[in-house]
Parts: sequence; structure tokens; C-alpha cells
Amino acid sequence: MSLTAAQKEIANRIGQYGIDNGFTNSDINLAVDVALIESSLGQNLQNPASSASGLYQYTNDTWSDRHSAIGEKNNIDNQIKAFYADLSNYHGRYANNVTYEEKSDMTFNEYTYTKHHDGWNYDDFDEAPGKLKFREFILESNDSFVASDRVTLCIIPEAYIFEGSGTDLTDDPLVVNWLEQIDRSGTITQKCVSGVSRDDAQAIINVSPTEAFYIDD
Repeated sequence: MSLTAAQKEIANRIGQYGIDNGFTNSDINLAVDVALIESSLGQNLQNPASSASGLYQYTNDTWSDRHSAIGEKNNIDNQIKAFYADLSNYHGRYANNVTYEEKSDMTFNEYTYTKHHDGWNYDDFDEAPGKLKFREFILESNDSFVASDRVTLCIIPEAYIFEGSGTDLTDDPLVVNWLEQIDRSGTITQKCVSGVSRDDAQAIINVSPTEAFYIDD
């Protein structure tokens, strides 16, 4: 799945908020995924069939009930803050196994999207539209790369990191966070991450041929 420059900028804003506020990488990835499903990361901000709008497609009623104190609904940063607040609440509900919510076959990510899509108090999870939509999204995302196009990219610690356009990402907050997660001991001679598209990996190698390489997954 290839993102436009505008979508990448929104994804970075979502990621930076998560980093600044202590959310896990898993939570950050989920926040990006939900924004991708809801508005194509800011490309489709208005639902013509309802009052749902903005990055996370909050309806007027939901915003008024839960997030009006944050500010104007359609402000992108306000919606990012609102979704992370909801995410924190969903963690509590999921972990505490709210008695009337029978969600044994649901992952936390599925639960979160079902609540976001179908409503805060929605509890009929067997055929929940949100659960089914999120599972379809995951299947489509996995199908967007065939196995032969997924590689493990390795970069030595001192390397400068570039994206395909040649833009230096070495100090990009998401890249820095990724490097810190991989090399906490300070003794690893290279940092590797799996699941990178072959094209993206090769683009990095093209600008840092002595500092990066990939291995077929």
C-alpha cells in the first residue's frame, strides 16, 4: 500500500502525538490504521450521508457527548487527540472484560474499531459491522504485498536513513523511535526490521549502499 506525501504527513502527526504521550508502537499503528480506514488519512473528510466528518469521522453527536471540550470537531489535531483518548478508554474496558460484552474472539484492535465504528455502547459482536470491516481491511493490507516482495531491511547504527525520494529521514520522530526500539542495548552492529517492501528497501540501499542491505523473508 503506497501513501501519498499528504497521507504520510498525517501519519507522522498521528505517530508523533502517540510518541509524545507515551503510547505503544502497537497503539500508534492502530491509530494510523483507523485513520486510513475512516478517511484515507485525511483524503476523504466528509461523509455525505451523515454528520460524520474529519480524520476519524466522528459524528456530531459523538463529538458533542465525548469530546466537545477538546475544541472544534474537524480540526485534525483535535481528532487525533480524541481518538487517542478513546483508545485509552478502550484499553480499560477490554482489559476489565466488561461483563455484558462477550468479545472472546476479538482482538483488542478489532474491539477498538468496532467501538469506534458501531458506537461506544455497541455490544453485539458476533456480526458487528465494525469487526467485519476491520478484518477485511487487515486481509486487504496483507494481500497488498506478495511474500516475495517482503524483505528484512538491515541498517548499521551510524547510517543515514532515506525514503525513496531521497529525503533524509534520520531525525524523523517515527524513524528515531523505531531505531530506539530495535537497539536498546547500544551493542547491536545492525538494526533490522521485517516486512518492508522490496522497492522501499532497495530505495534506501540505493542511497546508502555500504550501510544497508536486505534479506528475503
